[in-house]
Amino acid sequence: MSIVLEATGLRVEYGKTVALGDFSMTLSAGVRLGLIGPNGAGKTTSLKAIAGLLPLDAGRVRVLGCDIEPGNVLAESRIGFAPDTPPIYEELYVADFLRFIGKAYRLRNAMIEERIDFWLEQLWLLDLRESKIKTLSRGMRQRLTVARTLMPDPTLVLLDEPAAGLDPAGRVQFRKMLGSLRDQGKALVVSSHILADLHEYCTHIGIMEGGRLRQLGTVAQ
Repeated sequence: MSIVLEATGLRVEYGKTVALGDFSMTLSAGVRLGLIGPNGAGKTTSLKAIAGLLPLDAGRVRVLGCDIEPGNVLAESRIGFAPDTPPIYEELYVADFLRFIGKAYRLRNAMIEERIDFWLEQLWLLDLRESKIKTLSRGMRQRLTVARTLMPDPTLVLLDEPAAGLDPAGRVQFRKMLGSLRDQGKALVVSSHILADLHEYCTHIGIMEGGRLRQLGTVAQ
């Protein structure tokens, strides 16, 4: 399978604190990696570093052979990052919000409408298409954030605690949706504390502690 992500020797420092040290991994298309570890282990920092949202003190990130660095719009458009706190505009309607995201990525109008319907259906939000975001529950906002992340059709998808606001039934549906991303040739990295969910849809697990990736292997390993 084709290599999607190459992260080599990533290091992020805050003063004398090393938030991420010597972080390296290579992911191929179809891999679904779950990152686990205690609070402060560096999971969120690693996702932000891969997405190009944090300045690196050392290391290099490449997605599909392109360097992820400020100003490289083409490379950054290949990454979808969803933080644990949904970044959404509460006064917009659901469909209008996704339409705005599509236009920001300069997608064609017909493609925008097609993707809005597709992802709202995939994330069981189709009935809320014309609802204002401020009326949505925490779980609904979480799912809308994932829809926003997938609108530009990124090859590498990074999700930070995506199931935090979902009820048990919602988590089952969410797992099925994430499983379908493998069939689309995407690589997925998910940070989560819900270990049972990761076991259901991940192909690989990474264990982090103290800002370092201690172990990386298949779920069976």
